[in-house]
Amino acid sequence: MNKNILLVVILLFAALFTGAQDLEERYLSQANKEYLGGNYTEAYEYINFVFNLYDKEKLPLPARILGEKIYYFYIDFLIEKNNFDNIGEITSQLDKFPAISSVRVSEASARIQQMRSDKDEAVRIEKERVKQLEEDQRRIAQINKALEDERAAQTRMEAIRAEERRLYEEKEKAYQVQLEAIRQAELERNEQQQETLRIEMSQVQEMELQRAKQYQEERSQYEQRMIELMESRDALAAEQQKELNEILQSSLEKQDESASSTEKMSFYVVILIAVVGLFLFLGFGLLIFLSLRHSQENQRRFDNTLYTMQTTRSITSINNQFALPDVTESMEQVQLEDSSKQKALPDPDDEGEKIKEMLQTCKKYGEQINQVTNRKNNSRNTAELVYKISKEIGYDEKECLLHFAVGMIYDIGFMSIDSEILSRENVSDEEFNIIKNHVNLGINMIFFIDKQYHPLFRDGILKHHENLDGSGYPSGLRDTEIPYIARVLHIVESFMSLISSRNYKTIQDRESAIEQLLKETDKYDEKILEALDAIV
Repeated sequence: MNKNILLVVILLFAALFTGAQDLEERYLSQANKEYLGGNYTEAYEYINFVFNLYDKEKLPLPARILGEKIYYFYIDFLIEKNNFDNIGEITSQLDKFPAISSVRVSEASARIQQMRSDKDEAVRIEKERVKQLEEDQRRIAQINKALEDERAAQTRMEAIRAEERRLYEEKEKAYQVQLEAIRQAELERNEQQQETLRIEMSQVQEMELQRAKQYQEERSQYEQRMIELMESRDALAAEQQKELNEILQSSLEKQDESASSTEKMSFYVVILIAVVGLFLFLGFGLLIFLSLRHSQENQRRFDNTLYTMQTTRSITSINNQFALPDVTESMEQVQLEDSSKQKALPDPDDEGEKIKEMLQTCKKYGEQINQVTNRKNNSRNTAELVYKISKEIGYDEKECLLHFAVGMIYDIGFMSIDSEILSRENVSDEEFNIIKNHVNLGINMIFFIDKQYHPLFRDGILKHHENLDGSGYPSGLRDTEIPYIARVLHIVESFMSLISSRNYKTIQDRESAIEQLLKETDKYDEKILEALDAIV
């Protein structure tokens, strides 16, 4: 029984397979026939029927070749007829059976898809154009209505403005009448004031003439009194001279009387000489007084300059832990006592006078720098310490004084920076860069320094923040590229910051400060540090 059923099934499958092959051949033949006849639509439907009988991997070669031709010409036919209804189906079949997608079929498919896109875009643009046209017509209708409303409103406004204009003109006329009355009253008042002013001016001029006349009279009286005084003085001098001559004559006549009379005569002679000297002093007193006053003024300036240098107080820490020695013996020797007890110093040479005047000017600017930076006595203390170190190292007196002057104004660039930035405890990077720029600003502010000393002052002002290892600013100089004046200023400024009261630093004693600086000989000149240690 089972064998009979199996046999029937085998025969049934054989019949179905034979029928399917016959059906495929008939549809393939019919598709070829329609293709040859130019009926590409029918050929496309027949070949699709054949394709649906197979999977994409098992499609026979005759079906692939014929399908490629039919698809190409069918697509070309659709392009010619401008018919894009079956594009989706064609694309789906080409994706399903890639074996029929030759180069020309792919190009044709891409072309018809592009044409479909272009047509859709044209349809969309046309719809938008129609929509925009309808919108424009609607807007035009709204605008026309708005214009009509605006015209009606404008008509109403013109009527209102006409009424307002009429009222304004009436008010303007009344205002003009009132203004004319005020103007007339003001004109009359101005005329009265001018008349009053003319009267007052006349009175003032008359008073001035009277004062001038009185002054002339007083001056004439004063000159007359002076003339009378001079005449009286001359008469007195002549009378005294006459008396002197008489006394001399009498003394000569009695010269041989006695030794006692000779002594008496000598006494009279001395008295007469003193009297004559007194009147001569009175005669030339004014000239001598003016000459002495001018000399004393020059001497006072010279004395003040040297006295300022000598009386510069030594540097002290905030808690008076130590004190630096006095400036130098050479500076002590120029200190002046009471002018009545000491002779005036001789006039210095031209260069010495220049240096003294420059020191006085630098002192004034140093005080201004201290006020700007809020560092009391910093310029003076720095300058004094620089002077002593230079002396210790072996510079001569003139060079040491020049170094002192540079120390007074080495931070002059701070006077061109906003004091609010300098007073802040914490500054931003941008503000710190502004502060660092004080070295560049300072070299343009030494107009009051004689040009022959400019190189020294420029080196001190511009380079006193350079380090020996090149880590300083503004130029990153190294070793011998940094001049002496800049190196000594850098050390003194660092030392002062360690021992002075700063909000952002801890106060140190002199030993700790020197030790701290000696740890950084890569930045500071060791020879200058040794000189500093020997001084303080």
